[in-house]
Amino acid sequence: MTGRYPLWRIGAILLATLAVLPYLPVVTGLFFGHGEAWEHVRDTVLLRYVLNTVVLTVSAVVLAVVVGTGGAWILHRYALPMPKLLHVLFVAPLALPVYISTFTWNGILSYGGLLHAATGVTVPFAGMSAAVFVLAMGLYPYVFLTVRAAMMTDTGVLFDAVAALSDPGSRARWGYYRNVMRGVVPTLRPAIAGGAALVAMEVMNAYATPVYLGVETLSTGVFRTWFALGDLPSATRLAAFVLVIVLVLLGVEKAGRGRRRYGGSGAYGTIRHVPISPGRRILLTTLVILPVMLGFGIPLVQLVLWTISSGPGAYVGIGLTAFRTIILALVATVLIVAIAVLVNFSVYLNPGVVVRSVRAVAGIGYAVPGTVIAIGVLVVFRTLRIVDERLFLFGTIAGLLFAYTGRYLAVALQPIRAAFERQHRSTVDAARSLGSSPGRVLWRVVLPVFRPTLAGAALLVAIDVIKDLPMTLLLRPFDFSTLAVEVYRLASDERLPEAAPRALLLVALGILTIIVIMNPGTSSSRKEPR
Repeated sequence: MTGRYPLWRIGAILLATLAVLPYLPVVTGLFFGHGEAWEHVRDTVLLRYVLNTVVLTVSAVVLAVVVGTGGAWILHRYALPMPKLLHVLFVAPLALPVYISTFTWNGILSYGGLLHAATGVTVPFAGMSAAVFVLAMGLYPYVFLTVRAAMMTDTGVLFDAVAALSDPGSRARWGYYRNVMRGVVPTLRPAIAGGAALVAMEVMNAYATPVYLGVETLSTGVFRTWFALGDLPSATRLAAFVLVIVLVLLGVEKAGRGRRRYGGSGAYGTIRHVPISPGRRILLTTLVILPVMLGFGIPLVQLVLWTISSGPGAYVGIGLTAFRTIILALVATVLIVAIAVLVNFSVYLNPGVVVRSVRAVAGIGYAVPGTVIAIGVLVVFRTLRIVDERLFLFGTIAGLLFAYTGRYLAVALQPIRAAFERQHRSTVDAARSLGSSPGRVLWRVVLPVFRPTLAGAALLVAIDVIKDLPMTLLLRPFDFSTLAVEVYRLASDERLPEAAPRALLLVALGILTIIVIMNPGTSSSRKEPR
């Protein structure tokens, strides 16, 4: 079918181009245009923004890699009680958005929180160390999931081989660990690098956590330059620095995987757990549960207590906010999934280099921080005069949908692409031979088969949109809030009991994400590391 159906090919190229359009002004902003405040930003705060961003990202990634890889190692290798439950619990911090965990931990350690109620002691919670702790405890499941997937293939055979080659006698344990480092860990490097890259991208995307804890990063600088100074060119240039760092991270991760190729059957065989003593079993189980409690359990308890203690005023307007959030998420999800289906179907009809390359470019959006995409949308809308120069602080729903598409299209592209690759071409060819048009084949033949995949992709996109904060803060219309924006606004005003019910709604949606990710029946619809 190569080269046929030019209208579908052109349509796919146009849709994918619209999705990546917000990146273009950010890239050009690195080389052209000097805002009124750029010299001031460059001379006074730029170096601090860059250093804080690098320190925060590297520190959070290192801690997340240690926790995520260690947890995967323990759960894969040792026989612990209720292993399936422990696997699910270890991913639970993904259900709690990091910005919610941030203000919750601040409340836990401050006056009137759990720690103060139990011991009468308060602990300051601010600065770089607090930001690293919250981000690492909330994001380590990304590393765990990628390493767990790698270890569930054929590393069990490698473990057994390493044990057989280890030195006998009193030095057997040290010989075993030495051989593990030499023989097993190298096979996990691509998985660790992939998980670390996901964590780094999420840290770069974080806005509420650094600003709440007083850490000045490039993302917070973009907001400050835009909202405080009203200087869009300078904000665009700062966003370009963020984009450059993300692209460097992606390049390093890609180069690391390209230089090393590790074989593997990819088969999920029987895991042979190492028997351990009851004392070690208790110790290892505690080590697995500890990050779960720090990243999910303790903050959830505090949220529940705040919700119970909150008065009727905490629920004023929550219904309208939830309704707006759901409607916005539904519209964005339908738009994003529809574009993902059309682009993938066009590639299916025209498997040429151009269309496949365009699809690949459109799929990098999830690696780009939301602040970068939001600034790009603002520049595009300002250029097209969609946003009034005199009312530049007032956004539009169209801008929000534009930004959501640019960032979250990859979430739908990946699983739908996998579904098309599994689809046997003879089915479509048979329908075409009977005189059906490509559109009719898509509607009557392909989509009914893809319903589970589409449902999983739509759910993940919807939850991402509902929890989104940076883009929504920058682009939302005047007097329009989502649950995430309401939580951030109330927490910033230290109205934590009022924020708690809205935060619990977001946590409940996050739990749906965990169910989708951990359910084998919907594994094809989970987000893959890029």
